[in-house]
Amino acid sequence: SLDAERAQEVVAGCGLDPMARPETLTPAEFARLVRALYAAPSSR
Repeated sequence: SLDAERAQEVVAGCGLDPMARPETLTPAEFARLVRALYAAPSSR
């Protein structure tokens, strides 16, 4: 699992607004976020 700080870094790295509501993301943005989250090293 990612801590909050690392999650914010991943979101920002995707070029997404960290304050954006999930339902406002386009399918392409959501897919980009999911790929980045899966690629991010976990904090375990």
